[in-house]
Amino acid sequence: MNSKARHLTVLGIVVIVILFFVFWGVIFIRFTYYGRIIKNIVSDKVSGKDREAKLLLSQANALTKAFIKNKPQEIYAFFNSSFQEKTPWDSFYNAYQNWLLNRKVIGVRFTYIKRIGRIGHVSSMIRFNDNRERYCYQSWILTNKGWRLVWLTNFLPHSFLDYGETKSYDIQAIKQLALEELFERGKIKLLTRDLKLPKTIFIKSEKSRHTSYYKVPGYTVKELTLEAIKNQVYKTDALYYLEFAALRIIDDIASIYIDIVPLYRGIPNLMRRRGLQLFFVNKAYPKKEPEWIFEEAGAIW
Repeated sequence: MNSKARHLTVLGIVVIVILFFVFWGVIFIRFTYYGRIIKNIVSDKVSGKDREAKLLLSQANALTKAFIKNKPQEIYAFFNSSFQEKTPWDSFYNAYQNWLLNRKVIGVRFTYIKRIGRIGHVSSMIRFNDNRERYCYQSWILTNKGWRLVWLTNFLPHSFLDYGETKSYDIQAIKQLALEELFERGKIKLLTRDLKLPKTIFIKSEKSRHTSYYKVPGYTVKELTLEAIKNQVYKTDALYYLEFAALRIIDDIASIYIDIVPLYRGIPNLMRRRGLQLFFVNKAYPKKEPEWIFEEAGAIW
């Protein structure tokens, strides 16, 4: 073999080696960076090394695989039963197709994973075959059935979020328990530690009630419209009013958000609207007659 032929042979081998590493480099990036293969380990992206944090990551990984395999029925199955009771499969499937827009998901990478009590927060970027990414926040809740999806932002129409609020009797009972936790067992101190609590509790309502549904020993509870509250506040010692911002029942868990809104400016230790989330567990689930008990406080803002 002459020198020229030898040189071309060596050059050919070098090109083949370069192409080999480029090919497998692309495969490596695609399968790792974008999360097509995500090892089920708890890294610094997961808060804590407890068992439930690991299970949260495992569920998020499984959801990733369902997206990549284009399995909408598997994605639907990750949602909690309260969501599924309110949202028929056909409606979910149509919304999924509208979101997909004839594209294909080729990868999902996590940017933030954290567990706080019963709530799991997962931020992710979904990559499509048109090389575009879209942010998707995954909200999870830990129920007696394990980690179940509450919501996926930038995925479903906002109207689908209206679920878990249809059991009027349970809602009234949970609001009563929330007031007891706030005032009888001192949970309101998580928001206003040094504030002297007035003996009048105003609750903002769509309609004013002559007699409130709710009772708190040692306090006068009034359910009124905001206009009626402002008209009566000067006759009382009230400094704020309460607003039940959101309440959702998911499987055996009830989550309620309560806002505390100052009625005057410059109130020490209550300079702005504050809020608290409380969790209750139905110990009798799935029996018809619920047995709600307080479990823990959640988010504070």
